[in-house]
Order: sequence, then C-alpha cells, then structure tokens
Amino acid sequence: MSSGKKGARAAPKETGKPSTWGGTKEAAVTHDRFNLYAVTPLVILTLASYAVPSSQLTHTVLSYATMTYVLFDILYNLAVPQCQPNLMRWATIMLHHVVTVWLVLHPCLHLENADMTAGATIVEINTLILTVNRNLKWKSLTYAFYFTWVTMRLIWYPYLTYVHHIRMTTWGASVFDYYYNQTILTVVVLCALNWLWTYEVVSGLLLKPPKEKK
Repeated sequence: MSSGKKGARAAPKETGKPSTWGGTKEAAVTHDRFNLYAVTPLVILTLASYAVPSSQLTHTVLSYATMTYVLFDILYNLAVPQCQPNLMRWATIMLHHVVTVWLVLHPCLHLENADMTAGATIVEINTLILTVNRNLKWKSLTYAFYFTWVTMRLIWYPYLTYVHHIRMTTWGASVFDYYYNQTILTVVVLCALNWLWTYEVVSGLLLKPPKEKK
C-alpha cells in the first residue's frame, strides 16, 4: 500500500544540492533502494496470498510484514524528509502511511480477515515497477507503470471499497462504526490520495515546457 504512491517523483537535478524544501537526489535514491528490498517481499507475499487463498499463514505474514514496512517507512520519512521532493509530497505520504497503519491494524488483530490485506497490497506491483524502472529506464516498464497505476490505483481501489463494504457488513460491522471506518473509510482516503497524485503528475506533464527543437 505504498504510494508508488510516490508517483513520478522528481528529485532535484543537482546531485546532493538541496532544494528549497531540502530534498536531495541521494536521499531519494537511498529511499528507492530501501523500497526495492522492502516492497519485493510484499509483492511475493501478495501473489502467494492470491495463489493460495486458503493459506491463513500467508495472509497473516503479509499483514504483519505490511505493517512493519509502513511503520519503518514512517520513521524513515520523519528522519530523512529530504527523500521526498517537496513538503506537499512528504505530507501526503505521511497521511497515506498513517491511514494505512489503521487499515492494516484490522487484519493484524482480526486474523479471520487477514486475507483482506492482499487486496490492498496488490498495488505494490505498481510501486515495484516504478522503483525498478528508476534504475533501468525501460520504455516497456514505463508503460507497465502507467497501466498498473490506472488499473490498480484508479480502478481497483475504488472497487475495493465496495468489496470491503460487503465483507465487513457481512462480518458484523455497521455502516460508519469503528470497524467500518477502519476498513472502508481508509480506502476512500487512499483513493483520494491516488487521484491527487494523478493530478499532480498529469498537471506537471501539461505544464512542462516543450523541448526546443535543435
């Protein structure tokens, strides 16, 4: 449930030179390296959770691994805010992570619902593609990133609110009670952040001055 979320982050061009916010290329690269090693196991566990839906152990490990990753990334962003390009991105990443912690807390405490975690962490495929492509810069991975961004973050996540609504009301939660808000309202907030980051990227591309012809 990371922000792959971090969308099309643009680190300052000057190596090591801080911007007004203080973001540096080295901090961003280090954070990408951390994500590469941390997100890859989450993707593997997510795929395993879908491949073997009867495996309670896999669902549980994925839930606790996701919680561990998000908590660690919160601490990382607090300690090294320069890994984000600007204050707005840092603030929305922190909001995303806090909301995600509350969301994942439910399957961690109610293991009968641990299989719900994979529905949210499937977007880590998008995050992993983005992170890998920052090093490889393959056009095919760029297309894969945008495809998974749209299908997973802009289409799947809104649908996930409906999936969670059915699951939680069947489980016994009432609309807008604690457990309902924990598992549905949180996904609504994550959907809003996905659309905010989409707007940020699209508006940046539209406002980008065209390259001068030589």
